[in-house]
Amino acid sequence: MAIWREQYGHYRKYLTNFVSLYKRRDDVKMFMELLLSLGAIALFSFFAIKPTFLTIAQLLRDIDAKNETISQLDQKIQNLSQAQTIFTQNRSAISLLDTAVPENPAADVYLRQIEGVAKRNGTTVLGVSTGEAVIEGVDETKKEELPEGAHALEISVSITGTYQSLQAFLKDVENLLRPISVDSAAVSATTQEAQTTKIVLVVTGRIPYIR
Repeated sequence: MAIWREQYGHYRKYLTNFVSLYKRRDDVKMFMELLLSLGAIALFSFFAIKPTFLTIAQLLRDIDAKNETISQLDQKIQNLSQAQTIFTQNRSAISLLDTAVPENPAADVYLRQIEGVAKRNGTTVLGVSTGEAVIEGVDETKKEELPEGAHALEISVSITGTYQSLQAFLKDVENLLRPISVDSAAVSATTQEAQTTKIVLVVTGRIPYIR
């Protein structure tokens, strides 16, 4: 307690001497007034400029965010440009793919191809039948699993001709752009009145499509 009182006495003495000096000397008085004025100006300036600093900081953050967005957009534009280039380069392949696996059953198109193959090989189409195509919903019949989004149209073709022509017909059908998954192929032969043998080939399979 005595030490605290002693220190308090020293500080009070210093303060009293400083006040007395301040009153007697004009230069000290001017220096203190100048110092206080500068301090007040600095304090008021800080509070006046602070909103401006905050606004500038926010603008800088907004600029950084917009620059990042622009960078991402530039990357997307570049990716789209590359995708367009790849699409252009592979346009013919994509067109062939659309023909091989169309977006609908397109049974009439495939049957015309079958008729063309039969005519080219000297065979005769006796009959053609197709199963039901799934347009909406899910095909619940149990068949060989297909890739996601792919469906198959059942098709059966009866054709007659010589053994060699039927063999060539099968080979050409397998080489068509639109593939067929052959489930069965049955051959029957009957002897007609003119002692000629009629060979009938029945091919059953599935052709793919997507929807």
